[in-house]
Amino acid sequence: MKTGSTPDFPYFIQEGFPEKFLLTENSLLSRTPEGGVCRDQKGKVCLECTCGLVISGQADPSNPLFTRGGSCWTNNSFSLLDIPADKDPRYHPRNQCIHHGYASVALIPIRTKDRIVGLIQLNDRRKGRLSLESVEILESIAGYIGEALMRKKAEADRNDALCRAEAAAHAKSEFLAVMSHELRTPLNGVLGCAGILADTPLDDEQKSFVKMINSSGEHLLSLVNDILDYASMEHGALPILDAPFAVADLVEFCCHTIRPTASEKEIELRCEIPPDVPEQILGDERRLRQILINLLNNAVKFTSKGSVVLRIAPAMDGLHRFLDFSVEDSGIGISPETLARLFQPFTQADSKMNREYGGTGLGLSISKHLAEAMGGSIAVTSTPGKGSTFTFRFPLKFSPATSRAVCPDQPNRGTLPDTAVLVVDDLKDSQKLIAKILQNLGYSTEFADNGSEAVKAFAPGKYSAILMDMAMPGMDGLVATRKIREIEAATGSHVPIIALTANVFTGVCEQCLAAGMDDFLGKPFTKSGLAAILAGAARRQVKI
Repeated sequence: MKTGSTPDFPYFIQEGFPEKFLLTENSLLSRTPEGGVCRDQKGKVCLECTCGLVISGQADPSNPLFTRGGSCWTNNSFSLLDIPADKDPRYHPRNQCIHHGYASVALIPIRTKDRIVGLIQLNDRRKGRLSLESVEILESIAGYIGEALMRKKAEADRNDALCRAEAAAHAKSEFLAVMSHELRTPLNGVLGCAGILADTPLDDEQKSFVKMINSSGEHLLSLVNDILDYASMEHGALPILDAPFAVADLVEFCCHTIRPTASEKEIELRCEIPPDVPEQILGDERRLRQILINLLNNAVKFTSKGSVVLRIAPAMDGLHRFLDFSVEDSGIGISPETLARLFQPFTQADSKMNREYGGTGLGLSISKHLAEAMGGSIAVTSTPGKGSTFTFRFPLKFSPATSRAVCPDQPNRGTLPDTAVLVVDDLKDSQKLIAKILQNLGYSTEFADNGSEAVKAFAPGKYSAILMDMAMPGMDGLVATRKIREIEAATGSHVPIIALTANVFTGVCEQCLAAGMDDFLGKPFTKSGLAAILAGAARRQVKI
């Protein structure tokens, strides 16, 4: 079924009719030899074929040839050839069916509720083959046909729209993934170099410039993160994993990430984990990190003095068990009238706050979406001038290990074997930057420019960890990881492989874990973030 492309075809036609027939017999308009539309002395468009009268809805109920339903029928069409031109509503009538000897003719419009979308035509060379009753029955049938045709067209339109939407969503995802990589790669250099410079002897003026670079870079990174996550959230592309992880690793990573900013503002950052919190639980550790870091970041941002405390405690709601992650600060607080819209996208408490503290206003909206996607919730209580408490309630699902969690403030951090860390990255600048950060953390390094070199260099027990880039010429990080895991399978060994990539768009972390990697750290990363990842890998190595 298709729609005509000219004013002669303002209706749907079934595929399979000869083009010549469609152009000559089903045309509505009379045309000049040059193709122009013929009009009478009053400017009215001239119609030709009787089919055109029926399809265009110009049937004359007072004429015995037409029914009240708009059909035209006759048991003796030959008399139509003798109608005087001034009595015939057609212009230059040319009904081919009559000229070909069809005596009994019926033209029944196919209708929907509001328009005519086609035509049923019956021809018989014998006279007297039709009746008004049979034509009216056909009119009823034509109504059902019209509705069926429109449903079919609507279905085709929906399928086309769905295909276009899927193609647009795919193109959007590809574009955002590329933009993520292109923005994060230089940001990694900016923030990494700023962090390294901050650890070198500097005078006060130089320290202020490094601080400015670091602050501006982190602000830009926060904007990029929020925009990419919100774009993913819009088309439902934020998948949630369910895997075992250590609560201590989660808390340590978040505290390591936030502590430098808190220390700079001279804000006390504490975490409190009671003995009855299990050591390991099931869930999406990366998404939990994202929520907690966002809540901790906000708490530090809106606190000028005092403390920020992360508390974790078991909770019950009927028969369901939860972990409550609470972030309490002694900051500026939130007025009651702004709490109701706090989790809406692009919303901050007021415009003054936006100017003073910056941000997109997306962080809490994204956190709420992620919390609900994991079966949890986020709530907030606040007193203006005294601080706020955000509580993230997470459904508690146990992993096989259920001993108590250890607070990361206690000296229980694992250490990796005293061997080199293999850095796999095709960019020399990235290699140099990562090596310097690792050196400051006390690790030695070796390098591979792509996945093939990494596989050739690898041997069980040779490296304490591998930092693997994803997108590299030749063999990428996913393939290289799979090949390394195949080598290890024969010996039973296991080296921590951590993805370091500027592509943090939806699904990349899941691909890394599926390929056999142990963890994922998006570029740009901080010294404290990398230290927390390596410490978590060390503890897991001890358990293995």
